[in-house]
Amino acid sequence: MSIRVCPLCQAEFLDFKTACTHCGVALVDPTEDIDFALLDDDDKVIYDLSGWPIDAQTDASMMLAESGLPHRWDGTDLVVLADHEDAADQMLERIEDEYGLSDGDGDDDDDDDDDADDADAERDGAEQAGESADTPDETEYELPNWPTTRRMELVERLVELHIPHRWEGDLLVVPTAREALVDEVLDEIEGGDGFGVTVGVGGSAAGSDELSPAAVLSALFLAAERLRKGKVDASNYGELIDSLEGANPERPPFGIEPSVWGRAIELGDELADAVAEDAEGFEEIAEQLFVLLRPLV
Repeated sequence: MSIRVCPLCQAEFLDFKTACTHCGVALVDPTEDIDFALLDDDDKVIYDLSGWPIDAQTDASMMLAESGLPHRWDGTDLVVLADHEDAADQMLERIEDEYGLSDGDGDDDDDDDDDADDADAERDGAEQAGESADTPDETEYELPNWPTTRRMELVERLVELHIPHRWEGDLLVVPTAREALVDEVLDEIEGGDGFGVTVGVGGSAAGSDELSPAAVLSALFLAAERLRKGKVDASNYGELIDSLEGANPERPPFGIEPSVWGRAIELGDELADAVAEDAEGFEEIAEQLFVLLRPLV
């Protein structure tokens, strides 16, 4: 008989239980494999966290990964199952309280509307006084046609380079002082597939053998998913080797804790060695890697 786990308090229950008796939220089945792309809109909830500071987004990613709550990141949009909305709400509220992102009045729509009206009034007053509504030390980039994959790559690079930024719809806003470096990152991603080149602080570029963290994460997950079922072929093994050769333990994907990323690469190396030596039990290693990465993709 399998178990279910509470994403908030981590209490374990037998699988006939559906909700945590302590927290009252839906339990998580650690063995469940969810493809969010196949879910109907009514079966999932999307949180737009584009307005959150990057540190808050990172903390949210870590909290979700540690909780085991099934989720997916689509750029700065967080997608969870509708059944887990209550648990996700509580987790995100903790982050909001920590960073002062909430108004302290709960989910009162009237208060939100009043705040928005006040902000609009202040902005209009500034314009009437001859002041610019935009912060003078910020630069805006319009990116209306960028696909989600490239936005994720861009966010990873900005986080890696410690460049403060925020999204306003399709508008990327960064400090003007970092404009030159952002220009280099944008030119790099627009000029190719975004893989293989890392722009460092000061504009230096790394070697072309390194894959983007997002590409390595995807390759490791797919290899683990196939190999845990005992499906070994040249393609599976080649993808695993390529991803490990292009991985950088010190450069985790956006939102993933370095220690978790290091463990993923360590398991990947163990898996590659086991498959190469035709050792028994490589499926178990692949299963460990799959379980580790499943909440992160």
